[in-house]
Amino acid sequence: DGQAPDWQALAAGGTTLIIYMGVGKLDAITASLRAAGLPDQMPAAAIQSGTLDTQRHVVATLGTLAGEVAAANLGSPAIVVIGKVVGLARQRNASLGQACAARANEQPDDRPAEPRATSDRWVRQAA
Repeated sequence: DGQAPDWQALAAGGTTLIIYMGVGKLDAITASLRAAGLPDQMPAAAIQSGTLDTQRHVVATLGTLAGEVAAANLGSPAIVVIGKVVGLARQRNASLGQACAARANEQPDDRPAEPRATSDRWVRQAA
């Protein structure tokens, strides 16, 4: 209907927010949610080309997400996830990084690493 979302209601809901195709307006979206009361430290992520081999993502906070997405040059198609559930992605990435490092140490590999970008580090993908 062309009307802006009720940012106040979305911020007050306490649920995970999933925003489809919002990368182009990410500055305005994050600013609106922050103005409506969501804290800057709320976990947030953007996933480009999810489920494809070309998938890339950043895990950040609501306050830093727009800058992280711009720095990583993420674009559409993408989804944005905002909420405490994103904190689980950091835990999962840490576990994957440890598993990949252990595997690399156990099975020497002459192939070059194929890193995936995240906002906090590079992780070697498991073969």
